[in-house]
Amino acid sequence: MKKYISIFLVIVLIYGLAPLYKVKEGKVVEIPAKVGYLGVVSILEKEDIIGNTFQFFLYSLIQNGFARLKAGEYYFEKGLTEWDVISFLVEGKMLKHQITIPEGYNLKDIAKELAKAKLADEKEFLRIVKDRELIKQFNIPSSTMEGYLFPDTYFFTKGMSINDIVVKMHSRFKEKVGAAVNEKAKRRGLTLNEVIILASIVEKETGKKEEKPVVASVFYNRLKIGMPLQSDPTTIYGIKNFDGDLTKENLRRKTPYNTYTFKGLPPSPISNPGIDSINAVLNPAATDYLYFVSKNDGSHIFSRNYNQHNLAVTKYQKNL
Repeated sequence: MKKYISIFLVIVLIYGLAPLYKVKEGKVVEIPAKVGYLGVVSILEKEDIIGNTFQFFLYSLIQNGFARLKAGEYYFEKGLTEWDVISFLVEGKMLKHQITIPEGYNLKDIAKELAKAKLADEKEFLRIVKDRELIKQFNIPSSTMEGYLFPDTYFFTKGMSINDIVVKMHSRFKEKVGAAVNEKAKRRGLTLNEVIILASIVEKETGKKEEKPVVASVFYNRLKIGMPLQSDPTTIYGIKNFDGDLTKENLRRKTPYNTYTFKGLPPSPISNPGIDSINAVLNPAATDYLYFVSKNDGSHIFSRNYNQHNLAVTKYQKNL
């Protein structure tokens, strides 16, 4: 017992006499995995995050931190003490990177955004979101996770696994698209997957919230009379390495997503829709519109018949 009291008194004495070292300049430091305690100390000392390795050792001893230091990317701001530094490493207070996934992004768009932020490998992300076992685990009624990763602002840490990123994005989907959406879908005679497919098309057709229920009504009206959806975004989704120019040949090409060549919904969502598009599909406007065309300002003009539509196309598209 006396031995432990002596050690405690020595530590207290050191605390009292040693100057309190503080981080002089805010800095991002990456702690690699499996470098060991001494490796961490070496990195922190080299980066001028700690100044007294023995004092840091004592802080580590008190916090039982030798085997609990977590690898990752950290931001040590100016003024932090060595006690703060060891606390950060033990608690895993890693630097969080903010990333915003806009509504209407598809899986390829998300992969590029994550790769640009150096948070995930693009090819590996695309492999994982098509992994059958993971899709089955999430109970997603589709061949990929397209449509089931919610567009939102996230905070991810470097070194976070792609699986964890996907889990977080799908968890946000389940949080936003809950049981109430499933119930409303059933009342409309639709499955959740059919709602998400339609919402993903609405999302790509218009960015205006007030237009979404009207666009949804157009597609419902077409489905009701057995008319093809004739949606450019679905057709583009089915074209591998699309170059940005939608040609007549593209519109004639038979792919599962070409809604000009077949009737009904495409086999899966074509983007990850936001809640406004999902609500628009669940609560479409009451219209008899069958056509719409862009007015080139982000909005659209809607028509009840083909003659009206042709006049609108002439006015807003052919005169460009």
